[in-house]
Amino acid sequence: VGGLFWRRMTRPGALASILVGLSSSVFWTVFVNAKTAVGLGICKALFGTATLIPASLSPTWAVVDPMLVALPLSALVAIVVSLATKPMPAAHVAHVFGK
Repeated sequence: VGGLFWRRMTRPGALASILVGLSSSVFWTVFVNAKTAVGLGICKALFGTATLIPASLSPTWAVVDPMLVALPLSALVAIVVSLATKPMPAAHVAHVFGK
């Protein structure tokens, strides 16, 4: 989405965004989201507990959908990495965006 609407988006920013979004979503699904983590049993096998965040500590976090964590992290990484890397040539950006 950033590549469609933001002229400053870079390839490294997009790739970092994809990697962070995927990894945080998988982590949250396998180790934090109670319904999925209990069903998969990976967290139980590795750490001996159903989820990494016990329901007694915070019952709210155990039911948060992985997308609510992964999407903001992914967007933040896309912005930070795109601003930290060299922008695309102005001629290419003008050609892509039709100006």
